[in-house]
Amino acid sequence: MELQNRVKFPATASCLDKDGYITEEFIDYQLARVRGGCGLNTPEDCRVHARTASSHNLGIWNDTFIPGMKQLSEAIHAEGGKICVQFDKGGLANWLVAPEKPVFIPSDITFYSRDFKGVDKAMIHEVAESYGSAAARAAKIPLKI
Repeated sequence: MELQNRVKFPATASCLDKDGYITEEFIDYQLARVRGGCGLNTPEDCRVHARTASSHNLGIWNDTFIPGMKQLSEAIHAEGGKICVQFDKGGLANWLVAPEKPVFIPSDITFYSRDFKGVDKAMIHEVAESYGSAAARAAKIPLKI
């Protein structure tokens, strides 16, 4: 991939989404970064797994997220920028913003005086499958390399 420069805007938690969906405010925020000279935008981490996703991150766990992602991608390309997608699932840090969600961690741990159970093999397979499904969805978004 060729970029106009080596400036990369990293995934950040802007909280400008609406329940995981791209908003106009989110697009405007990202476009300001492109106009400011970012060669590559990573617009937040995209949650791949619905059961562990917080409402403070973009979603990509089902097809309803694709139209907004396409709109964002096309807007960034129109300004001369490039975009990539960073996949994520709800891990231990997710508990801080979404304590009602299951936590995906490899083994039992005590964190802030709370005991968390490590995931079982079924959950590992479920989350691994969700990464594959998210990659298939991302392929439907024009990321123009």
